[in-house]
Amino acid sequence: MQKLLLFSLLVALSCSSPTLNSYTLVFVPSELYNGKIAQHVRLSPDKDAVVLERRNFKAPYRGLIESDQIDPQNNNNLSVPESMTLKSIEIRIDAIIPDGSAVDLYLSFGDNYFSTNGWSDWKKEKTLSALINNPPGKYIRFRLVMSAPEIGETPEILSVTINAEPNKSSLSFKKELEILQFDNEQLITSQYAFAYERQDEYLNEFIEQMGYNALVSNANSDLKKLFMLNTAVASTFNYERGSWAAGYPFDPREICSMQNGEMAIRGHCMSYAVVLINSLTAFGYYSRHWQQTD
Repeated sequence: MQKLLLFSLLVALSCSSPTLNSYTLVFVPSELYNGKIAQHVRLSPDKDAVVLERRNFKAPYRGLIESDQIDPQNNNNLSVPESMTLKSIEIRIDAIIPDGSAVDLYLSFGDNYFSTNGWSDWKKEKTLSALINNPPGKYIRFRLVMSAPEIGETPEILSVTINAEPNKSSLSFKKELEILQFDNEQLITSQYAFAYERQDEYLNEFIEQMGYNALVSNANSDLKKLFMLNTAVASTFNYERGSWAAGYPFDPREICSMQNGEMAIRGHCMSYAVVLINSLTAFGYYSRHWQQTD
């Protein structure tokens, strides 16, 4: 009696493939005022600036704006992959500073999004526009200290802009999975080569476009093919993370496209799962997507 070898493969898809984009965040006055700390400040009457609050306080007037931990690579402020690092980060404060008043900028960096443990000490920048190459952390927080004399106008904070450029070489999926042991002695193989006969034509076109046919042509086992496909998908560049707010596509042709001369996957973890599942299906490996919800 023939014995059929069944196995399941748990794949770890990386959403941390190096992005092709730089990222820009802009904080308007209402966001600054409603941030983590806003002491002795208020919104201007037309809400287009944050100004010092002089009522009920004595001179010299001093106010503080402090942000929470910021992920400059994600507009939704979600945690980025552990391996992603920043090549540079630029912060610019748009402000009106009358004579006699001042605005000082302080920055701090860290790799823990949910806590400031291990973060760098606050460092005062020389100007309100700073470019930091190879910052000591992939998250940032800023502090603005405003001051004004007893007589005179208060400084006005109009906006804070953060531009971040990630390191293109940051890959969490640096090494393909390795088969440490492959015991296949009970599997009865056929002398005839297997070809998947019920393949949708668009899947044929997709794996050809992605170069997967050529990629696995020298694989010596089905398991090796699975590992090679997993590595190829997980290592594909990522762009526009978090861009599928509605109408999430499940056609891999809508998710994959050429960006700056190389193939890229648009979206996040779900996008990589869709691409892998369709690729496996194209080669005759039945697969499905499981999603755990609370």
